[in-house]
Amino acid sequence: MNITPYDTPLRGRTTGGQATRLRIMMVSGWESNPYVDCAIRALLKTGACVNLVAREGSDALRDLPACTIHPIFPGHRNGRSYLRMAVLEIIALARVLRLVRKTRPHVVHFQSYRMIRLDWSLFLCLLLLRYKIVFTVHDTHSLEESRLDTCIFTQTARRSHLLLVHSLNAREILMGKWKVNPDRIRVVPHGGYDHYYKRQTSRSSARARLGLHSEFVLLAFGTIRPYKGLDYLLPAVAEARKSIPALRLLIAGRAFNQELGNQYRRQISDLNLGACVGFENRYIEPEEVENFFSAADLVVLPYIRIDQSGVLFLSYTFGKPVLATRLGGLPEFVREGTCGYLVRPGDSRALSTAIIKAWNNREKLAEMGLNARRLIEREYTWERQAEITLESYLSLLGADSSGHDGVRSASASHLV
Repeated sequence: MNITPYDTPLRGRTTGGQATRLRIMMVSGWESNPYVDCAIRALLKTGACVNLVAREGSDALRDLPACTIHPIFPGHRNGRSYLRMAVLEIIALARVLRLVRKTRPHVVHFQSYRMIRLDWSLFLCLLLLRYKIVFTVHDTHSLEESRLDTCIFTQTARRSHLLLVHSLNAREILMGKWKVNPDRIRVVPHGGYDHYYKRQTSRSSARARLGLHSEFVLLAFGTIRPYKGLDYLLPAVAEARKSIPALRLLIAGRAFNQELGNQYRRQISDLNLGACVGFENRYIEPEEVENFFSAADLVVLPYIRIDQSGVLFLSYTFGKPVLATRLGGLPEFVREGTCGYLVRPGDSRALSTAIIKAWNNREKLAEMGLNARRLIEREYTWERQAEITLESYLSLLGADSSGHDGVRSASASHLV
């Protein structure tokens, strides 16, 4: 049987005179996710057919006929008991397995684990059913330092048929620490978010909406979790403020839990930063995102544990330079002095020094932002990711002995 991402048949043996269109089941498990949205849109342009298994309430990608959304996973509790949620999870598992048997995908692609210890059971069931599994490894370890979760990630990596990662650093970790054969790993670029977020608001308009004027604005964006390193950023801002009276930090994103949010509010108060730190501890609506990035001079990523960062590529989408820690794959994407700065993780003094350096060279920040934007347009593209992902699917099926001949020729014809 020939498999092609296209509707037109290939040369060679086919089934009933027609080539079989490549069928992908994508498992995400969230109501919406900019990364998954952009990745699927690019993949659909290759001609593949995608069934997306998501959370109830998902309405993304409904404008694309070649992608069918299946909102199967339960949403947030919203007052439902734990017992009720457990029953709904079991029902969801059965529905996903029934969907798999009905649609018979060539490849099941896990974009992430939604609830790692529950989704692991689905992963194992699909292995037992002998489906080909591709897993995108966004993080090579538990960011919350859970030994059990890290163990599950390790077993997932070792048992998946192919793994997609976003950096050479992640590839090295998979090969070294997790003992994964390098032939089962592909490095794919993490694209920008032009399709998902608008870029129509000027810097002055964005600042007016946020009540800002001529301040030197730092932005820390995204869900607030311990590994994001705000513990180290806040003291750095307090120190840098002595040299930069106009310094202003915007923290935009919902805290992982109420206790963590309260912890940072106390730290802001203890450091006497109430006048220069804006703490937007809430979900930032998609239409608001451009206001925060357009208003910022520099985006700060003071992570203490990370492999790669979607916020980094969001910053580049808006043409903003970054100040990041030298961790994981970040040094591969942050070109020192060209589109950002790098410092040691967990070091408030280093962060403070870098903030002052950026301020002293603030006339260069716009140029650095343009350099970052060019990376999104020319190197870190979803189209390139789709090409490599498609090749990964086809090479995986080509290695199968069940009669998928001609797959290699399909891949070659696409990439030439």
